[in-house]
Amino acid sequence: MNEFTQGRALMILTAGDVGPWANDPEKSSIKGKVGYAICPGSKEVWDRKEETWIPAEGNFPEYAPGVNFKVYAIWGGWCVSITKTCKHPDAAWDLIYRVACLKSSLEDIMDAGTGYQPYRYSHYDPLYLDEWYAPPVYEDDMLVKPQYVDAKEYLEAYKLNQLYQYPELRLPGQARYLDVLTTYVNKVISGEMDAKAALDTVAREWDRITDDYGRDKMLKAYREGLGLPT
Repeated sequence: MNEFTQGRALMILTAGDVGPWANDPEKSSIKGKVGYAICPGSKEVWDRKEETWIPAEGNFPEYAPGVNFKVYAIWGGWCVSITKTCKHPDAAWDLIYRVACLKSSLEDIMDAGTGYQPYRYSHYDPLYLDEWYAPPVYEDDMLVKPQYVDAKEYLEAYKLNQLYQYPELRLPGQARYLDVLTTYVNKVISGEMDAKAALDTVAREWDRITDDYGRDKMLKAYREGLGLPT
């Protein structure tokens, strides 16, 4: 994130934190110079039966005809609950309401230090756009809400990503899969390997990890994670 917000990287694929960070003058040297977009899709999809690439039908034609985007299925984010052993459930509910109600949640997602990003439809409502563009707010000389000079673009792209995006990998051994992928993507970026050789290696390593855990077990976990019958 620092490499991007300090102007040392051209693009970044990351969580929505980039919006608050890029608009925070204490963290960013690129305020007002950032564009936002949906994560990349694909014009081709793999036909597993025919074992060949075929043109994508496109699942988001109003945005990009002929491009497939995977459905957003992130999990395990900011969650609150009341345990059955709670001695003061009414007070706990009051706290949850205070955190999640529209006024408080808008304040949270506009605060560069909370780590919250938009998560309810009302956060994208044009009625509240002026609040994003309002002057920055400081408390005890600390910036708690930057002025979002590109709020409209940020909110539009973030909403699109929530509607059409990839499912987060939710499998045993998740860290091993992602570690392999990260390693070989960096080898491509550094010029150490070409893209095909790197991806072929990733495929072999992922097969090995899958075999370590058991293919049947992994397939069951994958389908359960997407809410599909097993």
